[in-house]
Amino acid sequence: MQQSNASGFNINNLGGAKEFKANILSILSSELNTGEVVEITEVYSNDNGPVGFVSVKPMLYRIGADNNNLELGEIHNVPYYRIQGGKNAVICDPQVGDIGFCVFATRDTSLLKRTRSRVGPNVNRICDQSDAFLTMTWSKEEAEQYIWFKGDEIHIKANSKIVLDAPEVSITGKLTVSGIIESLTDIITKGISLFTHKHGGVQRGSSDTDGPKA
Repeated sequence: MQQSNASGFNINNLGGAKEFKANILSILSSELNTGEVVEITEVYSNDNGPVGFVSVKPMLYRIGADNNNLELGEIHNVPYYRIQGGKNAVICDPQVGDIGFCVFATRDTSLLKRTRSRVGPNVNRICDQSDAFLTMTWSKEEAEQYIWFKGDEIHIKANSKIVLDAPEVSITGKLTVSGIIESLTDIITKGISLFTHKHGGVQRGSSDTDGPKA
């Protein structure tokens, strides 16, 4: 009995198979988008569009029929990812010039972007660039301000100021201020200056006052 040579089967050996394969790949590469490395070209504000959206430009060229590079146009109205749950968020908005990665929804998201609620697709399209979402950014710059989880420590670095805005701030551990304490402008507690407060009801002399009382 003659043995089958199924292990050597190759669709490219069939008549027209190469052309069929090329056509399929051409359709997939031109009409179906999955992910794209992009550069942020605009970050929207209240003045120029919806907050939380950006415009981006794909960074990888396409190859044309003449084997030359084809530059793709900008993609607008792209929501960007934030670490957020309910009304709690870690805010680090992208900047123009950052490099990011976009993913493309499998269905039209135009109504979803406007309403942020469950809706049906507005048009019949699949994996279109108009349905892009920016998932992350990769800045070209070296970070100067950051929150760094370094081993079992957390480092917070700011160029000018760190603002804690809360009705109450509680520190359970020891607070250490390094450097020369005179370099601090002041420390105010209950409206009383640590550096310039005075004690009343005493006469000047060489003795010291007692320590603080509860």
